[in-house]
Amino acid sequence: MKQLALEKIGQERFLKEAIQKFDLEFFKKFSFNGKDGLKLSQQGIEAYIQSLDNNLDVQKLLLAMIHQSYELNKDIPNIELLLYKMFCSPISTKEERKGEKDLLAGNIFAQKGLQLPIDVYISLLQTVTVIPKKKHFKKIVDYLVKYEDVNRIP
Repeated sequence: MKQLALEKIGQERFLKEAIQKFDLEFFKKFSFNGKDGLKLSQQGIEAYIQSLDNNLDVQKLLLAMIHQSYELNKDIPNIELLLYKMFCSPISTKEERKGEKDLLAGNIFAQKGLQLPIDVYISLLQTVTVIPKKKHFKKIVDYLVKYEDVNRIP
């Protein structure tokens, strides 16, 4: 019980650090208007993620996206859908994925060998239930199998 409490405190501290580092002002740099606004936002955030060398910063960025989604909606509508698209169909690796049988080919998070925060998996799975695509569901599950410790998954 004490261990669970300590883990929860650690998670809350990590989330607080994430939101401080990647606040609403940070995300405004990736806000675009017009019919291609979401696509341009996705391209910008993907490029930023790929430029990060520190996987903890990637985890913090993703947590900040999810936990500020309501506030971010006015600048980047449907930020959780954008995360889903970055995970399942990244724009930056479109050519790399063509004709590949490996479901995770071109996945920008798999390229980093990144363990994602649990909240990210929850967001991805919730989005796939709203926009059901069997292949995307398989990608999420495949990622969990390859990059996650079974004991970490609730």
